[in-house]
Parts: sequence; C-alpha cells; structure tokens
Amino acid sequence: MAVNITGGKMRSPRYPVIGLGDAIERVRLVYEKDHLNTVPKEVVAEHMGYKTVNGASLGVISAVSKFGLLSGGADGMRVTDRALAILVHAKGDRERSSAIEAAAHAPALFAELFEEFPNGASDNAIKSFLLGRKKFLPAAVPVAIRAFKDTMAVVQEEVVDYETGDDDGPDDQEDFTVLQPQTPPPAAAPPLPPVGGFEIGFTGQAIRLLGNIGSQEEADKVLKAIEGLKFMLPARAEEQPN
Repeated sequence: MAVNITGGKMRSPRYPVIGLGDAIERVRLVYEKDHLNTVPKEVVAEHMGYKTVNGASLGVISAVSKFGLLSGGADGMRVTDRALAILVHAKGDRERSSAIEAAAHAPALFAELFEEFPNGASDNAIKSFLLGRKKFLPAAVPVAIRAFKDTMAVVQEEVVDYETGDDDGPDDQEDFTVLQPQTPPPAAAPPLPPVGGFEIGFTGQAIRLLGNIGSQEEADKVLKAIEGLKFMLPARAEEQPN
C-alpha cells in the first residue's frame, strides 16, 4: 500500500490516534451528556474535554468514529448502537463483547494487524510491518503501535472474562491466553472429564473444546468463550488435500 500524498505532502495510511479503551471512555462522556442525540461536532469536542474543534480534538473524534462508536459528520454526530452495546452492558456480556470485537477490527489497519499477528507481537515486529509493508512515516509509528496495543488489551480483557466467568471452583484447567500460542494437543486425546466438566481454549490454529456440558449455565459459558475466541480463527477453513 503506497503512502498517501496530499498536495505534495507525504502521509501515513489512516489509523486511529488513540486505542479502543480510550475511545470507549471518550464516547462515554458524549453519551452521559447527550445520550443518543445528534449534536454538532463542536459539542462532541466539548463533551470530550476540549474547548474548541482543533487538530487534537478532530484527531480523537476521528479515531472514535473509526471504531464505529460515533457516526455523522459536519451536520451533526451521535453515539452509535455499537457504542451503546458497549456502554450499557456489563463486562462479559455477549452483546458487549461482540461489539468490542467489531469495534477493534473496524479500523482497516487494525484488522490487518490482527490478521498478521493473531497471537500478539512485539513492538519491533509491528514497527517493521508498519514501515515495510504499510509505508508508514517513522514519526507516526509509535502512535499507531500504542493505539493498537491498547486495542488488543481491551479485546484480551474481554476474552479473559469469558474464560474465567464467576466460577469459584478449583483452578486446575490449562491457562489459555490470547497473546501466546498454545502447545498442540497430543495425538492421543486424554479421557473425557465427567459430565459437567469441560475445557476450552485456543490451541494452534483452532478452538479446542474438550469435555461434557451438563447444564444450560455451562452451555452459556461455552458459547461466550467461543464468541470471544472466534476472531483468532482464519476467515475460512483451509482445504485439505485429497
């Protein structure tokens, strides 16, 4: 992808200047002051803590919009349904987690980064990708990395909530995390645990589910975990040779 050139000035590809966590808090301020009303951009900037519409406030408003949390433009802006799902639902709720996943992948650059680094990456790896593949200007790289890492942390936190839930039982299951690849399971699968016990996590390139589901409550936990982990899967399964 070539660098954008406007009036002879070279620019990096578009990206949010703040991460998803910050964007959620910014749109929360707008929602608390004006709910779902359509208001001028100047009012949005004031709600976010800026005195005027300037370069800094426009950059933040643009970033919140790139995550799909604000809609509209010069004629007025409003909080979106996606933002509402994040703001009104408790952490771990399926609608909130789905909205967060969609928001995290809404900026085109972040969608590419999640695809390129599904298990996380160092700052240097992301820097090389931005400079070499995306033709970023060096000055923009630290801001883009910080925004992406913040966004990835929000997604990870939601997935961790899916996995842990409110279960106070013994902590004897595998420690599955989003940012580190897991060791593939052995060729011979271990015996299934008794009814009512199950393990779920991300192993290799697939979601691993082992065990038996013995209640509606446990079924809901499995569905939430799968919803939180599915963004790590490829868009479609690879065809196996005949």
